[in-house]
Amino acid sequence: MANRNKYRSLKAFKPTKEEKRALASALFSHKSKFIYKRLKNGKYRTYCFRCNNYKTVTLDELKQIRASRLCPTCFNAIETGIKQEMTESNYIAFPKGEVEEYGVFVAGKWKFGSAPKLTSCDTVLYSDDPEHCKAWRNGVVAGLGYRLYRIAKMQEFKDCRFDTYFGRTGYYNRLEINNIEYRSRKQYYQDMLETMEIEPSLIKSNQKKLIQESLFNKNQVAFILIFNLKSREELFKYQKYINYSTNARWLDVKGYINRLNIYHLDYLSRNNIALQQYLDYVDQCEMLGLKLDKPKEFSVKHRELAELIKINKNSIYSDLIKKNFDNYIQYEYIDGKVHILPFKTPEEIIKCGSELHNCIAQYIQNYAKKRTILFKMLVADKLEVAIEVRGGVLLQAYQDMNKDVNKYKMKHINKWLKKEGWIDGR
Repeated sequence: MANRNKYRSLKAFKPTKEEKRALASALFSHKSKFIYKRLKNGKYRTYCFRCNNYKTVTLDELKQIRASRLCPTCFNAIETGIKQEMTESNYIAFPKGEVEEYGVFVAGKWKFGSAPKLTSCDTVLYSDDPEHCKAWRNGVVAGLGYRLYRIAKMQEFKDCRFDTYFGRTGYYNRLEINNIEYRSRKQYYQDMLETMEIEPSLIKSNQKKLIQESLFNKNQVAFILIFNLKSREELFKYQKYINYSTNARWLDVKGYINRLNIYHLDYLSRNNIALQQYLDYVDQCEMLGLKLDKPKEFSVKHRELAELIKINKNSIYSDLIKKNFDNYIQYEYIDGKVHILPFKTPEEIIKCGSELHNCIAQYIQNYAKKRTILFKMLVADKLEVAIEVRGGVLLQAYQDMNKDVNKYKMKHINKWLKKEGWIDGR
């Protein structure tokens, strides 16, 4: 039987003054809070829990901090707030030297204007062997989600292997206590551009000046470069969209530098279109040799181009549609300015869907395989109506934005149907 006396008499961890400071700082730092307070002179006093630094900033600088969600001193991600006092408690695994490690439950308090202070430090674990806990305190158990908490029975230490200890108590929150490595703003941006694989020579001089004189996160820099933004005001106008639309980690930013402008950004923001989807659309247009536009029904146009690219990769559809055209041209209708005829290529169908803002491109495969027949109506050589006929039955006939055809056009459609012996089945 284990000798419980030696565990009861285990020397508790008593932190030094410096260790108390480090523990208190670590206790609050994991929340990544950044607190600010307005001063009488209109400036703001700020405190970052990540780097334990106070700093006085202007209103303009505070706006940049809030928009970028970065500390201007340590450049860590933060959450801004105005709460002037806080209390906190948590479990911390605290290494002492190369072998010894204490597990402690610490509590602390913080008040604006001072540094965090430790109010209590209870030993709950001790080890001088990386594979064996010399002792752990009875009464420290795991709750839902493997969160440690204490029950009333905190009377003695017990012998326990490391794996058993972790198995019983769940995740033991280890907050490493390291000194913050400070870097200049210039170095911060150099590191950022390296991770984005962007050569500084690709950045315009006015963009470089804007970036260097401001506090921006990676997402903001990506938007500046992609949309050729020229001021903080332009960026902040669309900050909400920037925050929630994408993450620069997943963007090949260097491939899109200065390819778009603020009007594209305004279009994306107003229509709540994800940047990643639009950049995919940019690639589609380039691949197909189409002029980049801002379609009213983006998702429809995006799907149409995706379908066309798929068709281009499999030219059998193009060949089939050409053969079908040669067969269906017998149903052509010409009366004055009105001209109804079948589609000759997949590109014509895609263009029709783009100009009339409909989803006719989704029927390309069915048209190629003779499951349906697609026609277009021109009036004075201008595309006006998209038409679908299946088995001699008119299924669809729509103008721009899927609007019903007017009386004049319907008159000609009815004459055409009568000529071919077809019926209106709508």
